[in-house]
Amino acid sequence: MTQNGSPAFEAKKRRVWARVTRAEAERLKDGAVQNIELHIQLDDVLSNKNLLEIRFTFTAWYKPALGHLTMKGVLIMESDEGESEKIASNWTEHKTMDEELAGVVMHNINYKCGTEAILVTKLVDLPAPIVPPRVRTGGRKPPETPAPGRIQ
Repeated sequence: MTQNGSPAFEAKKRRVWARVTRAEAERLKDGAVQNIELHIQLDDVLSNKNLLEIRFTFTAWYKPALGHLTMKGVLIMESDEGESEKIASNWTEHKTMDEELAGVVMHNINYKCGTEAILVTKLVDLPAPIVPPRVRTGGRKPPETPAPGRIQ
């Protein structure tokens, strides 16, 4: 169990699939986009044997009140049998999730919706809501860049 009472999520490589089931974009008025506000809502978490099904809604609001994008879908993640049942049960009862699992879920939803939104938002002349990844250095110096024309 974690500090918030959620079943602990064992970090290991797992297959993850995501599917968008609905996409809607609307341009409300012309103007330059100054900000994009993103929101990911987990609508339901279900267990299906060794699969965890997470239904979600991804929303992007284009500020100042220029338009919006809404995408609904499902994220399917492989898990150990029994583990998915504990996670789904905990979600149903407490609406909490292990922090590491939540990070994996949010990353995959953001990636899927950000890339799929490119076409949808282009149709209504809005920029895709792609969030660049956070770069962590871990205190290490970046590798030296070789001089032009030099092969290493």
